[in-house]
Amino acid sequence: MCSIESKIATIYSLKDIEEKAQNNPYLVLFAYKKESYNNAKDRHLKQTIDRIENSLEKLANRKEYLMTGVRFAKTKADTSFWQHLMEKVGTDQTEETMCFIIFEEGIIIKKNNLPACLLGKHGLVDIKEFIENYLGDQIAQTMKNMNAEKQKYQEKQEEDYADDRSSTSINVYYPSYYDPYYYHWGYPWYSYGPGWGYGRWRGYRSHHHHGWHGRGSRHRR
Repeated sequence: MCSIESKIATIYSLKDIEEKAQNNPYLVLFAYKKESYNNAKDRHLKQTIDRIENSLEKLANRKEYLMTGVRFAKTKADTSFWQHLMEKVGTDQTEETMCFIIFEEGIIIKKNNLPACLLGKHGLVDIKEFIENYLGDQIAQTMKNMNAEKQKYQEKQEEDYADDRSSTSINVYYPSYYDPYYYHWGYPWYSYGPGWGYGRWRGYRSHHHHGWHGRGSRHRR
């Protein structure tokens, strides 16, 4: 089990990763500053990190992706890789403050819980450019749907309050903020993240994809 607070993952050299990316451009690598876990008030973030740690145990023996398994240590796996990575990510943090986690579908490097760059088939790609070019329309539509549904939810909640109905009948959960980078971006690519389909998001997904129904009590009418 990876300790987010004290350890990092030792990983391939950049050459090894780039070679694998040629064959499988969706091998995922996450990096977390250890402070992210300690300071996380949003329990979604802690659940995400815990879920990633659990996934690592399952991936540790998959030699086709992890040649020597997942090994955690405070030493650098490859000096040239770390230097290259730190330059590309643009962080002045030492490797001991970050936890790099390997998944199998793509390589995404996260800094401060936001994607920083994508190491894919053609090398490192700026994440902002990647999102604008490939995922912009998808995220825009998701945000549009989310905002519209949240507005309906709020309006219905106000109606219920005016009618002196109990707000406990509402079973659709909305987070205090919606961050597409954290909650949605990239997660359709793999099955280990906290995106649509996990926990309370599964409840939202059923509404989202099969018609939003407002208050939960409406189902009982």
